[in-house]
Amino acid sequence: MRSGSSPAFSWDGWVPPARGGALGVGEVKFTGMVIPTTKTVQYVVDLKRVILRRLKLAIADGVMKADGRVIYAATDLRVGLFEAGSSQQPLGCLNPSVCGFGMS
Repeated sequence: MRSGSSPAFSWDGWVPPARGGALGVGEVKFTGMVIPTTKTVQYVVDLKRVILRRLKLAIADGVMKADGRVIYAATDLRVGLFEAGSSQQPLGCLNPSVCGFGMS
């Protein structure tokens, strides 16, 4: 980050070391691709809700832009965080090694 610039995202909450996993998505639209001539790629995430209980859960909408043009859009992205070393895994994760849980 350049000196004097401000971050596009900041979070004042503290979350202990954890592993994350995708829990679901509402709708996804693809309208383009990142190609070798693409100069910039930007992710824009709008956090709609953050739940900080036993299960830490974030719900958001997001877009991916290539050279300023939206090429992917997703609604109701759901991501869960679980304590590092926990055997707990997201609901719907049938293969813990793929979801990144239960691994040493």
